[in-house]
Amino acid sequence: MPFRLVSFKAPNRNVGDDFSEWLFSRALGDRLQHDGNILLFGVGSILSQDIFSQVHDASITGCAVFGSGARRPYSLPNMNSSEWKVYCVRGHLTAYAAGLATDAAVADPAILAPRLHPATAIQSDPVGIVPYFTASEAAWQKVANKLGWRVISPKLPVERFIAELTLCSRVWCESMHGAIFADAYGIPWRPISATSLSNEGRTHAFKWTDFCSALGVSFDPWKGLPLPDQVQGTKGRFKERVKIEIVAHLISKADQDDRHTLSDRRVLLQRQEELLARLDKMCLELTGKPSELALSGNTP
Repeated sequence: MPFRLVSFKAPNRNVGDDFSEWLFSRALGDRLQHDGNILLFGVGSILSQDIFSQVHDASITGCAVFGSGARRPYSLPNMNSSEWKVYCVRGHLTAYAAGLATDAAVADPAILAPRLHPATAIQSDPVGIVPYFTASEAAWQKVANKLGWRVISPKLPVERFIAELTLCSRVWCESMHGAIFADAYGIPWRPISATSLSNEGRTHAFKWTDFCSALGVSFDPWKGLPLPDQVQGTKGRFKERVKIEIVAHLISKADQDDRHTLSDRRVLLQRQEELLARLDKMCLELTGKPSELALSGNTP
């Protein structure tokens, strides 16, 4: 039976959400269809009753969960019925909230990126900043210009984002998937709690801690200031300049503290292998054959 992918569609792209289609189109081939009758909850904080209600219709015969996360502890759909097959979730907070066994928490599937798309860039000196997908990239670019750093837009296509990211020696991430991709490619990262915290509230710490829990690392954010998006008038431009100066000074100082994170490579490898094994299990149980990655041997 074909799958129908459930994912968040950002108006102007968001690499974490876009990676879901990038991954599963390669893993499932023609078993992924827009009118499929098995809902596949993939990458992202999409395990919620609201999203389930929006995508479920009379044609749906089942739901499969592969690496999704919750947004908050009490927002999940009821996954206890036979309609649901949970192969893995993003982290321990989602597993606990859903009443699942601890071994259901494997990792965010975005850690598989290097297994399908190895880095071609050689890490150099630039420090990267990956903004939140609704943050002002123009304002972050002004901060980066002052410091000689580079901004990697989360609105880039998946492979171009990875190419830009893997040029960096370390990265600061408002975008959680910026951190997930960085960890997967062996680039030290540190979270920024600014625009994302302002927009997401309690969801922000929940989803970051959830992701971190699966890889055995701590959520240790630098608490910054949300940068202005649209600035009008002389007074507004003055306030923007002051805020950019403050943020550039503070983040530069914080960068000297060497508190960037990188998971144990043995843990990362084990999580990647477990995801690939569970991907094959899902495909075999629901479609009768392994994933396209296994069939092609494209799982180095």
